[in-house]
Amino acid sequence: YQRIAACNVTFEGDDNCKIDGVNLVNVDCGAVLSDNQIPGVVADDGYVFDRWDFDITQPITNDIVIKALSKIDESQICHVKFAPDDYCSLNGDLELDIRKGEKIPFDKIPEVVCHPGYEFVRWSEDVSAPVDENKFIRAECKPEESVTVFFNGGEGGEIVGNSFIKLPLGSQLMNHQVPQ
Repeated sequence: YQRIAACNVTFEGDDNCKIDGVNLVNVDCGAVLSDNQIPGVVADDGYVFDRWDFDITQPITNDIVIKALSKIDESQICHVKFAPDDYCSLNGDLELDIRKGEKIPFDKIPEVVCHPGYEFVRWSEDVSAPVDENKFIRAECKPEESVTVFFNGGEGGEIVGNSFIKLPLGSQLMNHQVPQ
């Protein structure tokens, strides 16, 4: 009678899943794992178990750590697309994928750059609300209701105080508003 060496099989989860049940089994080296030796895997919210990092239908020939690999649950991902209207452009990523129920990170919202004479009004959707479906979000701009007047001291001149003033559209610039 010849004793067959034993191999230790350790099961681990990746960063987004964990092992459900016994995570260490002892098998005869050269044997294939049986169904009852393979533990269950519980994935975190927003993820699903994908596969093992080792083909568990193959014989175990030495001590081994087998890792459960998870992936994002695509049914829990929402696609968000940003677009400008005709009066502005956007700087930043215009498309992103976000997990259902999460908010769009502030630093992922594109910067709105309005054309001269226009101002940003709002996004077509609430960008601070949790996302629960695919979204198309448009920047909405409108003609400015005010005008900015810039003053220049000219060659050798100097402006004391503010070098600009914002006035309602159609109003008159008064002498006392001009910097000296």
